Amino acid sequence: MSTIRTIIPTDPEETSHKRLTDWPSDHATAAGHSFDNAPFALELHEDGQVVAGFAGYRLYGWLFVRFLAVAPSHRGLGLGSRLLSEAEDKARAEGMLGIFIDTYGFQAPGFYERHGYRTFGRLGHPDPARVRSYLAKSLSDSAPLDLPR
Repeated sequence: MSTIRTIIPTDPEETSHKRLTDWPSDHATAAGHSFDNAPFALELHEDGQVVAGFAGYRLYGWLFVRFLAVAPSHRGLGLGSRLLSEAEDKARAEGMLGIFIDTYGFQAPGFYERHGYRTFGRLGHPDPARVRSYLAKSLSDSAPLDLPR
């Protein structure tokens, strides 16, 4: 008899988590499309302190942004824009096709739109602050975004 258990992961490399990531990875490799999700990270330091950071990973020529964050004391100074621009430059230099991200209404969809990112999907919610938007920006003519205008 099959049972389903709720588990609370305590470590990202926990056996169950590893198994659940290995199975699709093994399948992709067998299909000739290995996951090449190499980490990508930038930190912005000021006076020896980290004041902003960008963390994501590369996968199939695209850069996924997991986090772009600026310390509360340093917001509004253009550091997020500076970090995003640097990430785009580095991704372009690596030959990446584009960048994509998901963000909530209370976070920064407008920030990304001002930097040329286009929305390609949304998960609705009665509270507009909780609407989740998916945005992308092509960095290459060989990977145009096929989105309605």
